[in-house]
Amino acid sequence: MLFSLATGLRMGNVLGLKWSDVEGHVARIERTKNDEPLTAPLNNLARAVLVHVQGQCPTHVFSYRGRPLKRVNARAWRNLRHTWASWLRQKGVPTWALQGLAGWKSESMANRYAHINVDHLRPFASVLDTLLDTPDFSEELKNALSH
Repeated sequence: MLFSLATGLRMGNVLGLKWSDVEGHVARIERTKNDEPLTAPLNNLARAVLVHVQGQCPTHVFSYRGRPLKRVNARAWRNLRHTWASWLRQKGVPTWALQGLAGWKSESMANRYAHINVDHLRPFASVLDTLLDTPDFSEELKNALSH
């Protein structure tokens, strides 16, 4: 599951990932949920996970007792994809990049998965403070509030 959190890949793509799909700093997914291929760049965390599981199964990256994994908790896995997208969005990754990394066909899918934390919105709400923080406006505000 840590690999999915590092890459944003869907459960089916991670469980079906074979060593032959991994090349250097990328994982090549032949067919995603939307029937498109996806080349996923692997960050340091994803590569560390690969090093950790290397040698456990000759064909599949993720296995249990030497055999490819078939199923895991799907709901928890989907939540990881939301977490991954939200973390990237909160770090300023643009929607087009999220869309490309996850293999989504539309911006609306990226927006559905990437949630904004209110703490990340606070600085943008404060922009009005500088606009409204003028002597003339302050006087008008005081007058309006006193009535």
